[in-house]
Amino acid sequence: MELIRTIDSDTTGVRISPRSAAINRNGDILVTNWGNQEIQVIDIEGKTMTVYKYMYRPFDIAVSHDNNYFFTESFHRQVVVVDENGNVIRRFGRDKMISPRGIAISPYDDTIYVSDYRKNAIMKFTQGGIYKGSFGSHGSLPGQFNGPNFIDFDTFGNLFVCDLENSRIQVFDKLDKFIYEFGNNVFKTKGTFQPRGIIIDKDKFVYVSDDSSKQILKFTINGEFISRIDNDDDDLMKPRGLTLTNDKPKKLIVADYENSIKVYSL
Repeated sequence: MELIRTIDSDTTGVRISPRSAAINRNGDILVTNWGNQEIQVIDIEGKTMTVYKYMYRPFDIAVSHDNNYFFTESFHRQVVVVDENGNVIRRFGRDKMISPRGIAISPYDDTIYVSDYRKNAIMKFTQGGIYKGSFGSHGSLPGQFNGPNFIDFDTFGNLFVCDLENSRIQVFDKLDKFIYEFGNNVFKTKGTFQPRGIIIDKDKFVYVSDDSSKQILKFTINGEFISRIDNDDDDLMKPRGLTLTNDKPKKLIVADYENSIKVYSL
C-alpha cells in the first residue's frame, strides 16, 4: 500500500478543492470541488476531461446504475441530480433537510440515503426525490448521532455512518436497525478518533479518513483495526471523502480538501 499519484491544480490545469470523490460508470473520477461550485471529471492519470459549473456547492456525490450523479448541497439544503453530461435533472429534499452531508445509494433497493449533520439523522428518498422517512436523533446512544458525516454501504446493504463528534462508526442493517459500532478506541494514546470519509470494498475491508490524525485507516468489516494506509511523507492535510476504482488492482482515491486528490495502491 503506497501513494502512487497526487492530482492537484498543476496536474489538472484547473483549481482543485475537493470535498469528496466517486467513480462513474466509465471509470473516471468525479470530484466535488466545493469551493469552485463545480464537479470536475478527471481520468486516473489526473487529466481534466470536463468541468460542470453550478450555482451550488457540491459536498458528497454518489453514482446510480444509469450513471446519474446525485450530490448533496448544504447551502440550499438539497440533493441535486445531474446526468452524465452534467445537466440538472431534478433537486429534492429542501423541505426535509437542514445540512445534508454524506450520500450513498442502497444496493438493497436503490434508496438514496443522506446524512443530515445538524438534524443528526439519516434521511431516505427515492431516486425520484420522494421522501421515504428518516432515523436517528441527537445523542450518543446506539442509533443516535452527533454530526453524522460521510456514509457508505457494504455489499449486504448494511449502512456505515461516520458519527463524527461521537468518535465512532455506526452500522445499521438494511431495515435501518442498529447492529454495532467501532473505532472509538482506535487511538487510545494518540487522541480522539474523528471519522470523516468512509468506503467499503468487496473484500469486506473498511477504509476511513480520520480528521484528528489526518490519516487513512483500514478496518475489517467487524471494526477491527488493521493498519494505516498513508505515510507521514504523503502530506495529507484534510482527508475527507473516499472512493475506490473499479479496475484491478483497485486503487483508493482520497479527497484531500483544499489540497489535492491522492491515489493509493492497495
